[in-house]
Amino acid sequence: MFVIRQIHKYLGISVAVFLLISAVTGFLRANYVWYWKPGYKQHKHPITEDSKYIQAPGIGISELENIIAQRGGNTKVKKLEFFNLCGRLLCKAYVDNNVLMVDAMTGELLTPISEDFAIEIATQYVSGSFPVKNITDLRDYVPFKGRDPHQVYRVNFDGNGNTQIFI
Repeated sequence: MFVIRQIHKYLGISVAVFLLISAVTGFLRANYVWYWKPGYKQHKHPITEDSKYIQAPGIGISELENIIAQRGGNTKVKKLEFFNLCGRLLCKAYVDNNVLMVDAMTGELLTPISEDFAIEIATQYVSGSFPVKNITDLRDYVPFKGRDPHQVYRVNFDGNGNTQIFI
């Protein structure tokens, strides 16, 4: 019995030391400047005093339901999310099992997204101004953990290590 207690004691102390070292090094690696390259955590378009507040949408719920009804879908909206993307106020509308993206100021339906908008989104995530080499429409892309195919664009950039971004 004494041997089991000793084993348990030293095993517990060693696990506690390991967890403490892991937590400290994780905190240091995530937050200290010397570990990351300069500008790693900087946004391409930093938030300014004017842009930190979301503006009021230009369309209301009734207009949104009309847009969805024109598309031929059920007008029962379960949830709305507003967010800024590429300097535009967009709205994600959750309708049945579908997610629709609408420009919240003009009411333009953005689902499915166009190639031009996919390029605009992809350039937000590439530092520098590298030209787009090509864009590929992967219509029946099935994600690794999913069953339903999604429309996905692969945007290839020239230079910067031939960056590929999937939108």
